[in-house]
Amino acid sequence: MACIDARSVTAAPQPVVEVPVADTEEERLLARFVRSNGDIYLATYRKMLAKDPSIRQIVHEWNWSAFWGILPWMLYRKMWTFAVLVLGPGLAETTVLGHTVPALNLLIVIYAVMVSKSFYVRSAVRRIRALRARGLSDEELLARVEAKGVSRTGLVVGLILMLVGTYGAIANSIAAMHH
Repeated sequence: MACIDARSVTAAPQPVVEVPVADTEEERLLARFVRSNGDIYLATYRKMLAKDPSIRQIVHEWNWSAFWGILPWMLYRKMWTFAVLVLGPGLAETTVLGHTVPALNLLIVIYAVMVSKSFYVRSAVRRIRALRARGLSDEELLARVEAKGVSRTGLVVGLILMLVGTYGAIANSIAAMHH
């Protein structure tokens, strides 16, 4: 019976897989920043990184959370500027015209849903890099990163505003039918 020396056996070469080079520390911090659904946002981060190392280019992906409630999603994810950009046209239409242009607002919201993950990842990475530049201790950096990513209060406020808006739209529709 022949013995085989494990040192003499060579493994078959593994195929080279192109994986975007990522700062694993940044990915770890991004996962802590995002909290829930971290794997989804890390995938978006990697796609953005593959397109452009500065993460300036967006990727178009569907975001079911934003689709089902864009306002609660934006407020939960602390996307204040994004909320103004998405909701501003509807508020301006109501102020100037006295009503909204539903088709325009629908297109704006659909596009916002498609870019929401990229905008959130870009915002998160910018905040994380700013915190890292401060030279904080690891413990303090993690605490601040976790505090910056989400707002449960924002989620509750967003849900309440969405419900009030929905109720108002239904009430206006019913009132319009009676006149």
